[in-house]
Amino acid sequence: MEEEANAFASEFLMPEHVIRPELRNLSLGKLIDLKREWGVSMQAIFERAYRLGLVKPSDRADFYRSLNSRGWKVREPVSDELPIERAELAQEIGARMRERGLSDEEIASMAGFAPGARANPFRVQPKRFQVV
Repeated sequence: MEEEANAFASEFLMPEHVIRPELRNLSLGKLIDLKREWGVSMQAIFERAYRLGLVKPSDRADFYRSLNSRGWKVREPVSDELPIERAELAQEIGARMRERGLSDEEIASMAGFAPGARANPFRVQPKRFQVV
């Protein structure tokens, strides 16, 4: 089941017909560039190439050894450059339902959340401002 979930996520985040041409002649530098472009880890990109049959098992082993020797297996480079993604769909659904006259409590109940639940993704989130 986990393998199926990973295959789905890979295709969803990196559709084969789009990413395949970019997965040739992978190097660490190219993987960093692809990480910036696709917003996924270098490991996810390399695994995508491996699963598509574009790299050999020996290349995969070398890649992971290289990551380990640089300390990048846990903390890859340029991770701090990637924008933080914020889920917006649930909030948009909540906004549309409020426009139709439903209260936050009714929306939470319909979605299976207890009244006042802090984890309710449908409620209005306060705007956060960045200090520059």
